[in-house]
Amino acid sequence: GQVRPFLADSGLPADDAGVLLALTYEEAGRRLGKSARTVRRLVADGRLPRVVVGGTPRIRVADLAAYTERLEAC
Repeated sequence: GQVRPFLADSGLPADDAGVLLALTYEEAGRRLGKSARTVRRLVADGRLPRVVVGGTPRIRVADLAAYTERLEAC
């Protein structure tokens, strides 16, 4: 796969423009207007994939966007 650059300050994957590509469960929850616990449930139920960055589970921004698009389609 393609190796992504990282944000210098955080060590988190970022695109070439420095846009964050992976969020903590708390950050993902804030974007959804939900709690981190709800995000954990979505991951556990298989409705939202996760990646591990530096040993910490994260939600890719693209996966969060795809999840919300599926919600809008319903």
